[in-house]
Amino acid sequence: SQTMVKKNIRARNGFYDFILTQIAFTSSNQTAESYNQWLKGMQQYLDKHNIKIYNQAMEATYNLLVNNSLHYTKTSKWTFDNGTPYAFRIDNERGVYADFPTPINLSYGMSKGGGTIYGTTGKMYIMEDFWEGKGGTVDWERSGLSKDSVFCKLKTYDVALKVAGFSADSVSFTNKEYFSYTLDGVFTDKITEKTTKESRYPRFTSYKKTEYI
Repeated sequence: SQTMVKKNIRARNGFYDFILTQIAFTSSNQTAESYNQWLKGMQQYLDKHNIKIYNQAMEATYNLLVNNSLHYTKTSKWTFDNGTPYAFRIDNERGVYADFPTPINLSYGMSKGGGTIYGTTGKMYIMEDFWEGKGGTVDWERSGLSKDSVFCKLKTYDVALKVAGFSADSVSFTNKEYFSYTLDGVFTDKITEKTTKESRYPRFTSYKKTEYI
């Protein structure tokens, strides 16, 4: 709190949000070690960086704890199932991150419509509003196709969480109706206010230019 005073953090969007986040921690399933890592990392960051990003990171932490979300705004929502295990850690270069070591279902979208990455793991860097994911499966179910017949297997991928969508390289695409083999390429999805069953996304682009889904 003394560091917050030195940085002239305002009561409304500084101390108040800090107190709300403390309360959220007490009612969460976070361990004492996880909380201590988060607090230490936040203090270290505040010592060296600007208040604006610190406040954004505080809001991101609150959303993780209360809303089960990596990002939660009108234009972009990235959410996970209630009860999903994760813990806060410190990266010496990038600050505090939330570590999801066991597979989760990560949903993304806006007020309506969206997609889900099933069975993925990753890290959410709260100072950067950024997710680094590993593994998982995406499908075309919202376009009316069976998720058991048409899907992509992801390897590693990155997400700028302010956007309701992402692109992943080096994916493995399966369409059991048209191909007896898998295709390697790029998966891209974008959710907008006009997203419908007939939208151009999600999309798969094969490295073989003659095959485009």
